[in-house]
Amino acid sequence: MATGEGRAKNPFDAAAAIRGQMTTALREDQWFSEVIPENVAACLVQLPSDIFTHHDFSILLQPAGEGQGVNVAAGATRQVALETFRGWAQSPHTIAKNTFFREAYRSLYRVFQGAAQGAGIEAWSEIAEYFSRVLAEQDEEWTPFLERVALHGDIAGDQDTVIIHQKMQELWDMLSRSARSELASFSPEHLFQS
Repeated sequence: MATGEGRAKNPFDAAAAIRGQMTTALREDQWFSEVIPENVAACLVQLPSDIFTHHDFSILLQPAGEGQGVNVAAGATRQVALETFRGWAQSPHTIAKNTFFREAYRSLYRVFQGAAQGAGIEAWSEIAEYFSRVLAEQDEEWTPFLERVALHGDIAGDQDTVIIHQKMQELWDMLSRSARSELASFSPEHLFQS
């Protein structure tokens, strides 16, 4: 993770320095994280500084694909996070898309395994919510099972267990060979075994 070092006194100069550090980090495929004063952030993205002090929000800039521009998302942090997951699932980059489905599978496996033991609410997380919402948008058959686990923490019965197993098998089949190898102990046939 790259972080900024030293700060210029002028917020415009500080914002320029942060842009340079971000550029370097991104070109080197590193994560960039820096806590900066509101006035520097305002200069960095050219928004009024009161936005940074009075609102909970996030901003996401994500390439839409070569020659297709940049997606900009700004809003409540949870909404931007959901939009990020949607973008991740629909990425034109195979590696990114494969990573989304691998992590979605892993997250939902844990949730459904917990739900089978009556502990689905404990296994549910904000991350699982984002994965489940994106998958349910792509395939509505996920919705009743995901809602049941999120609200009640369990699975309704044997028929639901069979359908969940089928849905998890479909998700499993979407994974790359290397992802399936990595998650071999989490294959669908192990899902509801005690």
